[in-house]
Formats: sequence, C-alpha cells, structure tokens
Amino acid sequence: MKTVSRTVTSASTLLNTWIRILSQTEHNQRLILNPNWQGSVQDVADMENDAVMRAQAAERRAAEEERRKEAAKQRAEDEERARQAGTVVRG
Repeated sequence: MKTVSRTVTSASTLLNTWIRILSQTEHNQRLILNPNWQGSVQDVADMENDAVMRAQAAERRAAEEERRKEAAKQRAEDEERARQAGTVVRG
C-alpha cells in the first residue's frame, strides 16, 4: 500500500506540474499571437503608469476630502458666529 500511495502522490505531483506548464504555455501563446501586445517592457511601463495614476487619484480624493472638511468647519464656525450674534442682539 505504501508503494501505491507513493506512486499516486508522485503521479499527482507530475500531473500538477504538467498542468502548470501547459497553462503557462497557453498564456505565452496568447501573448505572442495578440497583435496588440507590445512586449513585456511595455507591460511593465503600463503597470507603472497605472500605479502612478492610482496614486494621483488617491491624492485628488484626499485633497477633495480635506477641502470638504475645511468647508464644513468654516460653515460650522459661521453658524456659531451667527448664533452668537443673534443671541447678543436679543440679550
């Protein structure tokens, strides 16, 4: 039984390795046959570009959020001043 178990384990390992090889081969073939693919150098440049664009978008969102917070703070201060001014006029 141990021999059968080792054989099955070895066969399973070989099959998994073969499946990974076939999968990578299929991926490579799709890239090579794709007329729009410009090579791995362009892929890396595209990924770097995407990272820069995501960082810039995050910075814009953070700046907009900061502007919103500042505007809300200013409104609250204005309302407080107006409330105090209204209290002073009545008093």
